[in-house]
Amino acid sequence: MAQSINLIPQQEVQEQRKTKVVKFSTVFSIFVLVVVTGVSAYFFYKTMVLKGNIRELESQIEGYREEITSLAPIEISARNLYKKYVVLRDMFDDRKDYSFLFEEIDTRRPETIEINNLSIDKGTSMNISGTSDNYISIATFMNYLLDKKFENGNPDLSGIFTTVRLNSVNLDKGRSRVKFVIIVDFDGSKL
Repeated sequence: MAQSINLIPQQEVQEQRKTKVVKFSTVFSIFVLVVVTGVSAYFFYKTMVLKGNIRELESQIEGYREEITSLAPIEISARNLYKKYVVLRDMFDDRKDYSFLFEEIDTRRPETIEINNLSIDKGTSMNISGTSDNYISIATFMNYLLDKKFENGNPDLSGIFTTVRLNSVNLDKGRSRVKFVIIVDFDGSKL
């Protein structure tokens, strides 16, 4: 077998190895730098795309907020209409009953009494305000309302008015009329 003799000095061999290592590390470093630069560019691009999407979504959200704000008067109107609807529905549900009640009040009212306002509170109480020629006709009206055997009244509604209280009475000197407000409690089960 033939032996090969290496005539290259040991320092030269070390220099060649160093050169190869430096060359390899330079190529590897450049490769890593290119990969890192590519990944960075990708993430930079994705970040810019996401920021653009965020700005677009924020502008859409702001537009929706403005639309909601512009609809506030409609919402207020809708709520008010619903409240009015509920009141009217309740009134129409009880309309027939209250018609009997109003008719009975009108039957028991003396001719000298003029009713200006009649309001029914929730439940079984009402306020009657009006004017009269004198104090006596107001007392007569209150007595007629409490009379269980009132001759011209509806017999089915006998005793419907449970209590009558005079809330206020004032003399209107300019018109020579007496203003009054009475509170009448009634038995709703009789309607």
